[in-house]
Amino acid sequence: IVLTPLNISRNKARDASAKTTMSDIRVYADVFHTNNGYSYDNGVADLCADSEIIKLRQAVESETGNPTTCESVHSAYAVWVELRVSSTYFCVDSVGFSGDVGATEPSAGSTQCP
Repeated sequence: IVLTPLNISRNKARDASAKTTMSDIRVYADVFHTNNGYSYDNGVADLCADSEIIKLRQAVESETGNPTTCESVHSAYAVWVELRVSSTYFCVDSVGFSGDVGATEPSAGSTQCP
């Protein structure tokens, strides 16, 4: 009887951890952007292929149990993931947005959260 509320609490904690890591992605993306001539593409690979971003995305995926999506171009990026408890998407992007965007996944190729 106690296990269901305990599992819900654990999943809420995992979602909270994933949101924090998603915010870390936003911070690291700003560093990447500055270090690469104010571009999300350093000429070799874009932001989404950067090893640090990949590690952070893997941490989010571990917490949520869902894959992340990362889209980037020279001037913009967005990263999103479906959360465990609410089945809504959490998104961060290059304009500074960080938050829930509803139950519909952002469009493929989108570099801005809806």
